[in-house]
Amino acid sequence: MKVWEDSAVVVANLSRVGAEADKDLKRGTIVTGINGYSTKQILDSLCQLIGTDGYSDNFKYQLISFNFPAYYRNAFGSDSIYTVAYLDSLGQKQEKALKSFEAKPDSTAKQQGSPPREFERKQFRKLKLLNNRNMQIDSALNTAFLSVNTFSEGKLTRFFRRSFKTIKEQNVKNLVIDLRLNSGGSVLACTRFAQYLVQNPFHVADTVAAFTRQFPYKKNIKPWFIYWLSMHFSGKKYSDDRIHFRYFENHSFKPKKKNHFDGNIYLLAGGYTFSAATLVTSKLKGQENVTIVGEETGGGAYGNSAMFLTTIVLPNTGVRITLPLYRMVLNANLPKNGRGVFPDVEVKPSSTSIKLGVDAKVEKVKALINQSSSL
Repeated sequence: MKVWEDSAVVVANLSRVGAEADKDLKRGTIVTGINGYSTKQILDSLCQLIGTDGYSDNFKYQLISFNFPAYYRNAFGSDSIYTVAYLDSLGQKQEKALKSFEAKPDSTAKQQGSPPREFERKQFRKLKLLNNRNMQIDSALNTAFLSVNTFSEGKLTRFFRRSFKTIKEQNVKNLVIDLRLNSGGSVLACTRFAQYLVQNPFHVADTVAAFTRQFPYKKNIKPWFIYWLSMHFSGKKYSDDRIHFRYFENHSFKPKKKNHFDGNIYLLAGGYTFSAATLVTSKLKGQENVTIVGEETGGGAYGNSAMFLTTIVLPNTGVRITLPLYRMVLNANLPKNGRGVFPDVEVKPSSTSIKLGVDAKVEKVKALINQSSSL
């Protein structure tokens, strides 16, 4: 299901109870409750299980949408029957009882056979790269669509260099950047990307600081020594008794001269736009040739915890917790209100667009491009 605020809409129905359920609870159906709980009550409970920057819930809604069954089960447990309340095609309230899905014992068994051939491995790597980042050019719109779903992997430096070279060679006037599925990654990778887009020099953050370099629970942090060593080389203690990462506070990243893009930029953002992706969004926010379309970012606009992310494994339960070692303030001049970067043009999800399988945000961008071209 796709969820937001107090709404939930069916994206796919994998029920095995028969064609009738599939007909009633089809794609685009509005769900108003499950097992006596309203959608709002359910989402309020699920959101308590997810951490985020500040007070924005958009990131939580996106995570829940990715795997609603798992989050629901964690909050409410498993039932043999789920009574789903929904609105039918006439807008009337209806209910449908669905049996719980039970996986067969052999459903996850490994398939026996010969190991994958080299060709198949190459194809998989190629598909993974395309999933991480890809570019398409619509010559009719004179627009490049650049999807960057991570700043962690995907041979990004070479991809950025080749993409902006192609855009320059083909004299593309409009660039659509999709960061809706980008939850962050390397700060250096995102700054390299931003350098092709920004008009003025910028530094990564106003403050990148930690209170200590000590690891009292280092046996539960792996590899703790690498992080300890990095903090000693990259950070220095100053008069405020905090360890500052001065490179990212002071270094000025200048716009690229070669293949820099100076046309119209439309940046798609949403709840899953987090960490380093929010950093890019914040650096482009307010630039005269940039229009941000979509929803509030999940990452904080004022600041976030997005530098040197360690993983702690709790000794008794084995639960894994992500612990940032530095606190990052992106822009100290912004209100410290715990909110993300807001779009210039807001486009929220809707049951109609989900039912029709339409990407409303992309359609809005196309409309803006056509409107700009006609002026």
